[in-house]
Amino acid sequence: MPSQYVPFAAVVGLAFGWVVERTASLVGVILAHALLAVGLILVWPRVLG
Repeated sequence: MPSQYVPFAAVVGLAFGWVVERTASLVGVILAHALLAVGLILVWPRVLG
């Protein structure tokens, strides 16, 4: 994993943890993680060429 992704992953992980603490539910975080993964792996490489 390139080092540029480490701060991004840390911030997203902290945000996901905060959401779970506030809502006491994993459902939203699971959906957000899935959409983020699809976007980063499938969509952005095609958009950026």
